[in-house]
Amino acid sequence: MIYSEFAYRKNFSSDVENVDIINAIAAVEAQFAGALSFWASLPVEIRDAKRLALENYLVGWQLAEMFPAAVRGIMSNGGMAVASKSINGTSLSFNLVPVQDALSILQSNTFGAQALQMILAAPERFGIYG
Repeated sequence: MIYSEFAYRKNFSSDVENVDIINAIAAVEAQFAGALSFWASLPVEIRDAKRLALENYLVGWQLAEMFPAAVRGIMSNGGMAVASKSINGTSLSFNLVPVQDALSILQSNTFGAQALQMILAAPERFGIYG
């Protein structure tokens, strides 16, 4: 992916520069290389769209982790269900999806939660091929 394809640029303030997006893309492509090759059995246009969507979510996740104050218009709890809360004691905890440790890091924000769902649903994770 090139930085101009990053779909969620509008969700980050101008404090996040193009070089930051480029660095996030490089980090994501290194860390999640296997996931970015999912959907190989699908028609090319669908496969490419899914891979680009996943990479956009992962780059958004990476940027939100690196520049949390620059995020705009995104829920901070990643859309995760609340497990418990306490009003006067100001305590809050979320239900996390039980996944392997390498993927659990994605549950920190909305972008990561979306990427995690795509990864968990990929046919290659189940050995399902057309």
